[in-house]
Amino acid sequence: MCGSSSLSGYVRSQKRQKDLAISQVYTESRWEDVYANLGTYGFAAAGGRLGPVCVPGLLLTGGVNFYGNQVGWSCNTVINYEIVLAEGSVVEANKTHSSDLFWALKGGSSNFDIVTRFDLEIIKSPKVWLAPTPFPRNTWINSSRHETINTWNGLLANNIQAAAMYASNISDPKTHIVPVLVPGDEPLTSVILFYDSEDTSYSEFFKPFYRHSSYKQHP
Repeated sequence: MCGSSSLSGYVRSQKRQKDLAISQVYTESRWEDVYANLGTYGFAAAGGRLGPVCVPGLLLTGGVNFYGNQVGWSCNTVINYEIVLAEGSVVEANKTHSSDLFWALKGGSSNFDIVTRFDLEIIKSPKVWLAPTPFPRNTWINSSRHETINTWNGLLANNIQAAAMYASNISDPKTHIVPVLVPGDEPLTSVILFYDSEDTSYSEFFKPFYRHSSYKQHP
């Protein structure tokens, strides 16, 4: 069970193999543990977008991540699995050994043997830019309910249109968005914006998300 182990070391090592940086991650890990360890070396992993998410649950089912426009699914970054077969033997599954299992585990969930370790290709990413587009505070301060609802409707339409524009032309792979919509009588809307860069504080691709008049300025 994820998080049930008493071991203190979730990430055993980082090493370089040719042009790859690799980290061995064990199945009791949560992504917050992995990120904390890799961050001390200036690296990141294409893992869960929420820290408490368990490593195996994400990697064995595909995995949406902040670096997806660079590497694809999270499982694409797995270069080797340590697995226990039904008869009890421990084997490594990769492109050259047990390649059928290596293929099946990339999205096959927990249906193929027991995975005990993931060897991940990690990403040099010492700094990123992250910002939400929240519900602007001035929409409920000194505003009537009617004005607030009108602002919400405008934000909802703006975020949907901006997300559609972004998805139709993702020409910068360092970008990523997480649209959030909570339906209801008064639906809630927000978008988390992510950019993988040491020196760029705001990507031009995010400007459409700040077009609504309730935003006085963008970051």
